[in-house]
Amino acid sequence: MDSKTANALDRYLTCPPDEEEYVDDTPRDWEGNEIHSYSQVYELTFMTTYIDPVTKALTTSTKLAVATDESGSLPDCLTEYGMENLANFRAYSGEEWLADWRRNADESRRNF
Repeated sequence: MDSKTANALDRYLTCPPDEEEYVDDTPRDWEGNEIHSYSQVYELTFMTTYIDPVTKALTTSTKLAVATDESGSLPDCLTEYGMENLANFRAYSGEEWLADWRRNADESRRNF
């Protein structure tokens, strides 16, 4: 199971949507902007590691962000999350990313 499916399952199990509740499944970038048909879409994985001051345990946090070729989106994303925390970077054509996103969304709906 990939991380997107695992996160969707976790959200569903901890707070399942009501039958009548509208679920917005529009693909969005890290800023919340709807992704239509941009020519490039970038998936960036950021990983931060820190020592919890209370428990003294080493803690790792992972964040997946999606940026587009929209003016300033990618540089702003790298600035926001810190380029030093960048663990993985993948570039897609907009159509390829949307097709993959729709396929994953369809699989998630079928699994529930």
